[in-house]
Amino acid sequence: MKNSVEKAAEMAEKINGRYDLTMKEMDEMYQEYRHDLFSLIYCAFRFGYMQGSKAVKAEIRKESIA
Repeated sequence: MKNSVEKAAEMAEKINGRYDLTMKEMDEMYQEYRHDLFSLIYCAFRFGYMQGSKAVKAEIRKESIA
């Protein structure tokens, strides 16, 4: 059974750059939550979920046009 770090590393190869987390975005999150690790992790999770939702919607739009 793979751990979460291994799963994330494998997924990194499949992420479209338009929906990836940039260093600027990571820095913004860190500056906001550097004293609260759990809020930092939660913010990153919500951001990833939002980006994933955008990617799915874009794929659905792409398929409906084709």
